[in-house]
Amino acid sequence: AVGLTTVALVLSLFANARCNLVKPEEGASSVLGFLLDLFLPESLGLWCVTYLGESVDISGDAGDNLNDFFLAARAMGTLTLCLGAILWIATLLSVATNNRRLPVWLVIVIGGLDLLNSFFQGLVFLLFQSDVCKGLSCKLDTGGICAIFAVLCWLVSGIVCILWAQRAK
Repeated sequence: AVGLTTVALVLSLFANARCNLVKPEEGASSVLGFLLDLFLPESLGLWCVTYLGESVDISGDAGDNLNDFFLAARAMGTLTLCLGAILWIATLLSVATNNRRLPVWLVIVIGGLDLLNSFFQGLVFLLFQSDVCKGLSCKLDTGGICAIFAVLCWLVSGIVCILWAQRAK
């Protein structure tokens, strides 16, 4: 489970903290008008946009025009990373204390939280319902593919923990 948790956390980090979660479809135009079509983003993340190879921060005042779906996707990505880091540390501690066996209930809790984190990671795709993606006709970019695999890794890690705990009873 340590390996799966590590892979899931790294994939979630690539998906949620970089500027490549989604990108506009070919031929998409900016929702903001012709002038800004010249600055159509190459790629879009939860916290930044890439224009002409340069990353532009969209937090703070620059993110004031983002709708609820975008903000919810951003919150789910942040929650995934925070909970994922805690789960990773808990999993490492469980391996480090292999001489002292963890209580079965704690392993089930860790597995349940892995499953919950899988759900949170999947909710970053609320970004597709945001005004930004509706205007740009977004499609998956590299970070989006990482997010899909992160969902699967969190899910499998949770299932492995729960099955191991059931077997250990």
